[in-house]
Amino acid sequence: MSRKLGLLSSWLLFCLMAAPLKADELAAGRARVQQYLQGLVTLKADFEQVVSNSSFTKEKRSKGVLYIKRPGLFRWEYSEPHQLIVADGETIWLFDEELKQVSFRDQQKALRGTPAQILTGTGPIENFFTVKGSGKDQELDWVDLVPTWPEAEFTRIILVFEGKELLSLESRDTYGQITRIHLSAQQRNLKLDDKLFKFKPPSGFDVLGESH
Repeated sequence: MSRKLGLLSSWLLFCLMAAPLKADELAAGRARVQQYLQGLVTLKADFEQVVSNSSFTKEKRSKGVLYIKRPGLFRWEYSEPHQLIVADGETIWLFDEELKQVSFRDQQKALRGTPAQILTGTGPIENFFTVKGSGKDQELDWVDLVPTWPEAEFTRIILVFEGKELLSLESRDTYGQITRIHLSAQQRNLKLDDKLFKFKPPSGFDVLGESH
């Protein structure tokens, strides 16, 4: 895990205590997010993920590869244990090889107020999130977002940018759990096979989810 990703926890605490921003500072935060999303069609990147409890006394680490194709498609593939999250535009599929289980949810409902909605959605960011903070730390820019949907799973999302790249995402859910994701080896607007965003439950697996 990089030193920069380790700093995100202190940034989150800073944002929670930060004074309200002026209108021009809020506009700058919105513009920074839109600047990154402008022209983004596909993205492939390696990721390293750390999930912590609110006191940072327990951590679960994982890594893998993510693929995004805007609008609405993504594939989030964990290496060990092998797990897979696929959004096909209508449904989000969660595949757990170890548990021999597949679950699914309606994509539109599941993505409301999530980091995935930021990366795969379209339209102005303010349609779905309110900027609560933004700033700069050395060569890194950060933007603190709060979902506008009252029933969102996440209470805050922090995006950290380095130059033209999205370096990291940090999110806090309604239970106080914090998820930090560091991106590396990013390839922007690479041609991606549509098969990456299709999923069919394998035979022998339990399938659980919402009825269509």
